[in-house]
Amino acid sequence: MADAGNTWNPALFVIREKGYGVYRWPTTSEDACDDLVALKDGRAFFAQNPVSLLGLIAMWERLGDGWRRQGYPDEDDRILQFTYRYDTFVELDDEAFSNLVTYLKPYLSGLHGVEIPTEITRERLAEVMEKIAEDYANKE
Repeated sequence: MADAGNTWNPALFVIREKGYGVYRWPTTSEDACDDLVALKDGRAFFAQNPVSLLGLIAMWERLGDGWRRQGYPDEDDRILQFTYRYDTFVELDDEAFSNLVTYLKPYLSGLHGVEIPTEITRERLAEVMEKIAEDYANKE
């Protein structure tokens, strides 16, 4: 599943099923579509597309009004650190490298069809990641 036009109608359906009214919020920008706003119980959520709008609603439903003040770990940095690295993982100790391999296995096998053995070397994993990045760049 990906954020694309064919997910927008189902996302709007789910938002309405949750009891929100969904409306267009006009914009003055010539190159942008109107934003969407979802309203319920005096609460308003704004986004540029229905999937993002549903994500904001889900985030608020899970975290509540204190969503800004909670001490979250830096998930964005963690994802960047563990996904497409351009080194041979030499600075990772054995435990951290093993955790990385465990973390990447479902991603590599599920989305790229690449099965990696538990005992893969740092150099081989770097080669695999580089090839996936190159293949993706060549598709664009």
